[in-house]
Amino acid sequence: MGANIPSELTGSLPRKVRATGSGIYFALASLTFLAIAVAGALWGAINTVQQAQQRAALRRDSSVTSGEITRIRKGKSSDVVYYTFTVNEASFMGKAEVPWQLRNNLRGSNRLPIRYLPANPDVNHPAAWEWCLFYWLPLSTDLIHLPNFSSELQWFFAALIVGPVGIVFLMGLRSERRLLTEGAPAAGVVTKCSRGARGGYSVEYEFRTDDGCVAKGSSSGDRKAIGACICILYLLPNPRRNQPYPSPNYRVAE
Repeated sequence: MGANIPSELTGSLPRKVRATGSGIYFALASLTFLAIAVAGALWGAINTVQQAQQRAALRRDSSVTSGEITRIRKGKSSDVVYYTFTVNEASFMGKAEVPWQLRNNLRGSNRLPIRYLPANPDVNHPAAWEWCLFYWLPLSTDLIHLPNFSSELQWFFAALIVGPVGIVFLMGLRSERRLLTEGAPAAGVVTKCSRGARGGYSVEYEFRTDDGCVAKGSSSGDRKAIGACICILYLLPNPRRNQPYPSPNYRVAE
């Protein structure tokens, strides 16, 4: 095998491996990302359904009253209007995102028509528009067109970002574990070492497989001198799947 091959790699396959502290951390982080993605998607879906039900109820059973605008908070994509209104001498509050088409209509005004359910005035919304999945769509002539699900969209988009991150981490851990359990060892030589864009060093190397072919690979890690000998693990069916040994997230159990 060569002097660069540790003894724990010379036994029979598959090897028994254990996660290091780093491996456990990344596994837990990956599962946390996935859990957040699933929770965010479910939260957005549930709230979207609830808002759709409330919208239908407001269309069918609502009354309209005049509300007082208490605050307008400006945002990059849309403004948020806060308001109060009175039903049977009881005061209620509400808020809603303002479609960009109506931004100028509310500026300088302190009154706003409000739709509410007489049986439950806490379910309310400005009468001039509804919630909408796509707030940039044009308004219809009766202005009852724009349901605003932008907060739910933010959760959906967050789930689309966070979920794949967790999946990528888990796939990387799975690939790393497979190399340690099934990978063939080989003596490699560092051919290039340069500082990485995010700190650390990018190390390029090459090694010779069992059938005599020269394969190449790269990894990030500590600085290594060009020409330094390192141990490489690679998959016999696909030598392009390789990494230096020892692994940061798994160790071979001797």
